[in-house]
Amino acid sequence: MNDPRHPSAQLVHRSEFQVRLLVSILLLGAMTSTAAWAQPIERESEDEHRQAAHQHFERGLALATQYNYAQALQEFLEAYRLRPHFAVLYNIGQAYIALGLPVDAVAALEHYLAAGKEEIPAERAQQVQSQVAAEKALIAEVTLTVNPSGAAIQIDGHDIGRAPLADPVRLAAGKHLISVAMPDGTQLSRPVILQGTEQLALTFELPAVSQTSPKLPTVNEGNRSNPAMPQLRISATNNGNESEPSIRVSTLGYAFGIVGLALGGAALGDYLWNRGRFEQWKSTHAELQANQQAPDYPQRQVANNDLAGSIQNASHVTVGLVAASSVLLATGVTLVLVDRHKRPSLVVNPQDRGMLLSLGGLW
Repeated sequence: MNDPRHPSAQLVHRSEFQVRLLVSILLLGAMTSTAAWAQPIERESEDEHRQAAHQHFERGLALATQYNYAQALQEFLEAYRLRPHFAVLYNIGQAYIALGLPVDAVAALEHYLAAGKEEIPAERAQQVQSQVAAEKALIAEVTLTVNPSGAAIQIDGHDIGRAPLADPVRLAAGKHLISVAMPDGTQLSRPVILQGTEQLALTFELPAVSQTSPKLPTVNEGNRSNPAMPQLRISATNNGNESEPSIRVSTLGYAFGIVGLALGGAALGDYLWNRGRFEQWKSTHAELQANQQAPDYPQRQVANNDLAGSIQNASHVTVGLVAASSVLLATGVTLVLVDRHKRPSLVVNPQDRGMLLSLGGLW
């Protein structure tokens, strides 16, 4: 086999694993993991707890042979929760590798090596060490400095903690969105594209939260004492005064409806496009299963796996578009119906030079 430290060799190793996870888990994992479990289960045949753990482990192996790595991982994790034997950590690490989660894979495999120690065969230990080195090459470290402290930190929508963080954050190479937010709602976000082994330092400067509440202007003070601050004022009925320019609530409803229809059309187009790609993936998958000995099988399998991931991401976009379209359409219809029955309007008071908004209508 080629030197595993060479970048091209790492790609081949990763591709072969994704295509033939059955070999690495069933032949390598099952021989050690199942053997380590079999004797305790036989010795304690009445131990339902261990029996349940063993059943989860076996289901994980079966799901892995079907390339269902996500559910296989859940079964392995449940098996480890019920019976934390170091051997199953190997299978957990392999599943993380197949799912493209190098940070979790390194954590699981390093834990496997530390817990197993001399019980792990030398050949297996060397293989795992090579995998750990390959996965670490796909991990970047981000050091976050946030001023002032206490801001909540999120990465890709997941809570990381509050500033200051004690250690750098380890992330898989690729695109990420880092956001920091203060208790008063002030928020800053920054997208980053990370390379493997990169060490990035980011600093976020946020305005400190004021300890005293600002004095709000009264109606009598109006905007004359603070012309930069708009003010919301509730007035009596409009009384049919046609000289006051107004924006009907139904107009807003129609605007929401038009945007909702546009998003619905975009969702339909995205769905049809993604459906065609799914048919392409299914056809290629069937060809690959029928001819696994072809010379270009690993490369085509990796490309088809990448297509599957892209299809899944596009389906999330479709769902988001449909949800947004539904909300906008429902909001638009509601506003139109309310306007027909109650006739509210947003009225601009010309005496205040457009700075004061007055809500008028018969309620």
